[in-house]
Amino acid sequence: MFSLVDKIVSSLGILIGGVVFAMCGYDHNPVMGDAVTPMLRFWAPFVAFGLVGCGQICNLIAMHFYPLSKEKMASIQNEIAAIKAKSSSLQG
Repeated sequence: MFSLVDKIVSSLGILIGGVVFAMCGYDHNPVMGDAVTPMLRFWAPFVAFGLVGCGQICNLIAMHFYPLSKEKMASIQNEIAAIKAKSSSLQG
């Protein structure tokens, strides 16, 4: 599940960058030497810091409502250890 979400988020990052560059008036990804537009001066910091901040806030909200106790964490660790043991026995 984590791998799937990671790939989706990674793909969305490229999409967001392309959309922002298109909104700023570029028909290509800007490179060194391209003129900096006023829109790019606004959107670049927002994308670099604003989206990261929004992601952190969403993460904190999700963690607040996730019921995790010491017992549940111990059971998750036991399941992970069992999966690793099974994986290593299959490889060895």
